[in-house]
Amino acid sequence: MGLIGGIAGLIILIIVSFLIVDTLNGANLMPKYTASIINGSSVTAVSELTGSLAATYSHPTCTVSQCVNNSNGALIPAANYTATSCNVRYAAATDTAGFNNSIWKCNFALSSDSGRQISTDGMIGNYTSGIDQVSAKIPTVLLVAAVVLLFGAIVLLVQRARQTTESSGGGL
Repeated sequence: MGLIGGIAGLIILIIVSFLIVDTLNGANLMPKYTASIINGSSVTAVSELTGSLAATYSHPTCTVSQCVNNSNGALIPAANYTATSCNVRYAAATDTAGFNNSIWKCNFALSSDSGRQISTDGMIGNYTSGIDQVSAKIPTVLLVAAVVLLFGAIVLLVQRARQTTESSGGGL
C-alpha cells in the first residue's frame, strides 16, 4: 500500500501545485510591471521591411515622436513611415529624398516589461517546463512500480504456498 499511496500522493501534489500556480498567475495579484523611457532615441537601419527601435526589450510598445535621417539630420515626415510595436517601416510610395534603406535616429517613448515581470514570466515558464520533464518520466516510474508490485505478489504467493504445504504435513 505504501508504493501505491506514494504515487497517488505525488499525483495529487502535482494537481494541487498546478491549481495554485494557475490561480496565482491568472488572479493578477501581482500587477504587470513596466519600465518606461520617456525620451528615448535609437539609431537603426530602416527599409520598407522594418527597423527595430527596441529589439532588446521584452514586449515593448513605443510612441514615436519624430525620426531624422542620421547622416544629414533631415526630418523624415511622419507620413513616410509607420511605427508599430517599436518597429519602424518606411511607407512612402516613392523615395525621392533617400530615406528608404538608410540609418534613422528616432525619438520615442517606450514601455516594456520590467525585470520583475520578466523574472515572474521566467519562473512560470520554468515551472511548467519542469513539470513537463517530470511528467515525461511518469510512465517509467509506473512501469518500475508495477514490476516491483508483480514481484512482491509472486513472493507472497510462494510464501503462502510453502506455509500451506508445511501446515498440512505433506511435501513435494
